[in-house]
Amino acid sequence: MINVFTNCSERTVAKFEKLIEGESNPGHTIELDLEAEFSSLALDVIGLAIFNYDFGSVTEESPVIKAVYGTLSEAEHRSTFYIPYWNLPFARWFFPRQRKFHSDLMVINNCLDGLIRNAKETRECLHGK
Repeated sequence: MINVFTNCSERTVAKFEKLIEGESNPGHTIELDLEAEFSSLALDVIGLAIFNYDFGSVTEESPVIKAVYGTLSEAEHRSTFYIPYWNLPFARWFFPRQRKFHSDLMVINNCLDGLIRNAKETRECLHGK
């Protein structure tokens, strides 16, 4: 497990160093969304450690991370909105926010289905079934 954490962390550090070297102009600032960066790091670590799957989200923009943020944003919206319009039968097709939410859920579910399928296949190959 230490190797997984180390390798993924080194990718993140290399990404940061590349950004710093590329923007070495005096007085120029670099802005990073550290929450997103460390979420990508965590996704890569979890993917490799649990599912033996490399998301590569540290080096590329991950659609899974974007989908997770989208669903979290919708959860926050729902927890503070007075009228639960998303329960209406047509809300999914009528409101752009709900279309995006369901699209994000599909990205997450497809990813999880693939990971579960991969884990089952790996387990079956290891046990000779």
